Amino acid sequence: MKSSLTGHAMAAVAVWILLLVVPATGDAAFLYKNYIVKYDKGWDVLCDPYVVQPNDWVIKLFKQKGEISHEDFPEFLHIFRRINPHITDINRIRPGQQILIPLRKMPLGTLPGQDSGKVTIPFVTIHSMETAPPARAGTYRVRRGDTVSELISARFGRFGSEAYLRGIRLFQELNPHIQNLDLIFAGSDIRLPSPEQIADEKTVRTGFSLPERERIDGDSFVSILLELAHALGGRLMHKGIYYFPTQQGFDVPLDLVRTPVMETPGGIHLVFADAAEAKSISWDLLRQYWENARHVEVGRSSTPQEVVSRVMASLPQEWHLERLSFSDKGISVEVRGQWLLQMAESDITPVRQVCVTLIESPAKRTSPAIQRYLEQRDIFVADFPVEAQKPADPNPEKDSPAPNRSSSAAWVEKGDIQKMIFEVLSAIGYPVKQKVKVSFPYAGVQIEAISNLVSTEAGNPVFIDFGNLYGEAEQAIRKSGFAIIQLKEAGSDLRRALPLLLKGLGYESGPTPIFEAAERPAHRCTTLTIPGILARKTDETDEGSRNRVFFSFVPLNGNIVYFLQEKDIRVVFVADAVKKG
Repeated sequence: MKSSLTGHAMAAVAVWILLLVVPATGDAAFLYKNYIVKYDKGWDVLCDPYVVQPNDWVIKLFKQKGEISHEDFPEFLHIFRRINPHITDINRIRPGQQILIPLRKMPLGTLPGQDSGKVTIPFVTIHSMETAPPARAGTYRVRRGDTVSELISARFGRFGSEAYLRGIRLFQELNPHIQNLDLIFAGSDIRLPSPEQIADEKTVRTGFSLPERERIDGDSFVSILLELAHALGGRLMHKGIYYFPTQQGFDVPLDLVRTPVMETPGGIHLVFADAAEAKSISWDLLRQYWENARHVEVGRSSTPQEVVSRVMASLPQEWHLERLSFSDKGISVEVRGQWLLQMAESDITPVRQVCVTLIESPAKRTSPAIQRYLEQRDIFVADFPVEAQKPADPNPEKDSPAPNRSSSAAWVEKGDIQKMIFEVLSAIGYPVKQKVKVSFPYAGVQIEAISNLVSTEAGNPVFIDFGNLYGEAEQAIRKSGFAIIQLKEAGSDLRRALPLLLKGLGYESGPTPIFEAAERPAHRCTTLTIPGILARKTDETDEGSRNRVFFSFVPLNGNIVYFLQEKDIRVVFVADAVKKG
């Protein structure tokens, strides 16, 4: 079955790659190509490694590749920025630069070798495909007094007209780095669209962009701010000088190295400065441009607890949540932490919920696998160890303990009760012999019976009886020193039979267990309540390979399976409650 599933996955990807390009013609050929797999926001993203060619125009290039760019171009731009941190301006890619173009989001285990970060799959190359000429857009250096509305109306017509509005949308597409059209700076370079583009261009909004997840080694203060900015869906400005124009004709500088600024999706600007530094800031001028600018009184000597606590206190009260929970295919998830937030809504990005917690040490942080799972639902967990004086690793998958591959998830297909019980035994590592003839003495007479035999760790055979042993045969077998697990009371119900089977094999079991995603107090720990049975050996002498088993009655996200495997729990999907694939 495994090889069959792998074949289906490869075939599905091959078909998907076919659909990315123009329908195949007679001169198309199947080839194989290496693709890169990058982690982003809880997903594995299939990426096409590409070397920029002369005359490549970035928007044209991006729109030709991948289902992400076709379905959600703003999200495509966000992902591109995060996985290509060396590209500081996507409008200025140069020939010879190496970039990764995100093609498709993939769940864990979609492709063979996905965990390695590099996969080889078939793709179609079409030699006759014609490339559209670069869009007619020119680079323009902003002069003092220029406004976007005047520059666009001079090319597309009067302010507010349909052509003007389309010109504004083209300007946004060509200049995704400009987030406030009312604020452009003298001396900066922008790209101005041409009216000839309107007939052929599809309007795309780019909106608020998420930065790459950066970390500054050796600077714990900035690292904490970067981690917070990532979790909140904002960006941190901590390099260079930001100039604020004045009516008197001169610019007032703000040194971002000394005074970092965090911008949130809700338009709030948090300005980080200690009491002395704050006195040198022109707050009235700053608030002319950043209406919701707020002073956060911290400095580089502040502790992580001070930084995180004061940032949380600076955010609007209406963003704070009392509770954060959801259901996922029968699983109940309760996200708990010190601060629960729901960030301001945006017409570009989905609603983002955030859980921020100060923890005693890095060992107390939330499981990286559960962080990935939550990120897929736009819930971001940020744990800050107060002892370590630095935030949790911004790339949690790098130091995530490798799951126990030898105990990968198994499946029990729907069938008659005996077939399912034998599959359960096989899944947890117990060999079984079916319909074995048993001969034993009883009252001076040699008696024969037929039963099913299971070998245990100690080498003692255990009989599995579905109702075939009666009266004297059963009593005689027990008197001979053999154990019997009787399942006839369960009838054909596997869920009733499982506890009886597990008890006979020396397991303690309980229904619908609650799993904690971190080793810390329950009121600050994310939990998952999953329908199923968790079994644990009462005498753990088998080095963990089958000491703990979870029988799941519902589908599980791949990250949850990894989480359980990291805890040395073998996962078995039971009966028809879950379908493969």
